[in-house]
Order: sequence, then C-alpha cells, then structure tokens
Amino acid sequence: MKFKIADCILGNDVEIKNHLTEVFNQQLLGVRIRHFYPKNACNLVSANFLDSDSVNWFEDKSYGGIGVSIYQVKNSSEYFERLRLERFYLDQLFSGCETTYDSLFNLLVKTSKTERAYNLAHSSFYSNCIVEARSRSRMLHVDIIDEISSQWCIRPRLDHEFSSVVYLQIPDSGGELVVFNKQKGLDHFQHLKFPEKGNNIAVNDSITEGIESITFYPNVGDLLIFNTSFYHKVLQNPANKLRIASFTSIGKTIDDELILFI
Repeated sequence: MKFKIADCILGNDVEIKNHLTEVFNQQLLGVRIRHFYPKNACNLVSANFLDSDSVNWFEDKSYGGIGVSIYQVKNSSEYFERLRLERFYLDQLFSGCETTYDSLFNLLVKTSKTERAYNLAHSSFYSNCIVEARSRSRMLHVDIIDEISSQWCIRPRLDHEFSSVVYLQIPDSGGELVVFNKQKGLDHFQHLKFPEKGNNIAVNDSITEGIESITFYPNVGDLLIFNTSFYHKVLQNPANKLRIASFTSIGKTIDDELILFI
C-alpha cells in the first residue's frame, strides 16, 4: 500500500475514479477531493447545526455534539422508525442543500457499484450522515464496525471498511488529522486506554511510538476518504473554537460492492 493521501479536485472524474479504486483496493491510504461540498452550503449547514433543536449535545459541552445520532436497533421496525426521524432532522439541518451523504452517494455511483445500507434487510446501521462539532482532540483509535455491531447487522457481508469526512467548519489552526502507518494487530488490546469501560477502540499513544505518520490539513468543503483500520487521531482545537464535520462510513463487501452506512 502507498501510505499517502492523494489530492484531486472535484470534476476530474478520471483521476478521482483511479484514486478511489486504489483506496478501496487497499493500494492507497486515502484521497482528498477538494471543493467537494460548496462553501455556501458548508456555512449554511454549520449555522443550522448550531441553532438546531436536533442537536443532541453531550453533557460535557467541551466535547461537542452530534446532530444526527447513531442508533443500534434490534429489528427492522425500529430501524425504519429511527431512519424516518433522522431523515426529518436531516431535512432541517441541510435546509434545501443536498446532504453530504447524498453528495457522496452520487459521487460513488459514478465510479463503482454502490448500495445504501438501509436497502438491505439485515443492516443495523442505516445509511445516513453524522454531523458533529468538537472543540477537543480525539483519542488515538481505529474504526472497525465489528467492535460495535449487533446481531442484526451488515458486518458479515463486509470485507473492509473506510470512512468519509466532509469538513464544514474548521478553526484557523488545530483539528488536523494524524494517521499512523500501523493497522490494528494482536497488540491492540494490550494498549487499550479505557478497558475498564469496555472501550475496545481507543488506545494509548504508546502503540504508535516511532511509527511513520501523515498529518492531514483540511479545508472547508474538502471530502476525505481513507482507510480507518490505520490508527488515527484528531489534534486539539484552539480554545472555544469548533470544528464541524459530517461523517459517513463506507463498507466494501465480499462481492466488491460499496455500501454506505453508519
């Protein structure tokens, strides 16, 4: 694998397709697509998010909040009810703009066979987007769905997983993404940061000591798609400055189909 994040501009379809193919075939760490989401839409969604009743703030306000929440569900009836409610909140949040999730889906259908998770009867992860604001750093971790999946889930169909991030608001400094050239291995559980809390994702920085890393500096409107089985973290923001981003998970199935889900 090439441990790098390729850089391209929306509209260069051939270059985007080539880089995405490399990422999803695990030949390239990630790709940035500049100008993916219009800046006026970024500003509007950020303002709506901070004013919206749909924002579910954590008790610790310095941690930030999630505008569209993740739910694990037990059956299809609960799943589709959650989906209905969250689509209602998304309509408020994006207020006439195309959602970042739909923008991503439309991009991927141009380059590969792509499905929405909520069209699959056995998915516990509906296909939507999270919008999140944080002022703190995020701990070193990997994102692997089988750590949090329930029995009614999409996990058995997946061969690998990736994350997409659309940057809606960023501070002048801080909030950079750091990715380390190390994937989750047998030593992962020896370095857990909060094993007493049942957290099997966050780890101590010691696991990446001496390991090569890349620091990614985002711009408003950028789309980043990368392989989140590599250890990564987000650096501290300046005091009282929020970064707002939208996340969607991408799964690659054993049949080489891409599935968008949370």
